[in-house]
Amino acid sequence: MNPEQIEVRKQKGVEIAKTSRITKTEKGWTVPFTKREWGLFGH
Repeated sequence: MNPEQIEVRKQKGVEIAKTSRITKTEKGWTVPFTKREWGLFGH
């Protein structure tokens, strides 16, 4: 992944954090993939 792609991903993460509910669970973090889908990111 090149630096430009990394920056785009960072910006998307910032927008998700500003506008969505992110929850920490025992298994990791639940974050939205889209407005209708949720995923779990482990440690």
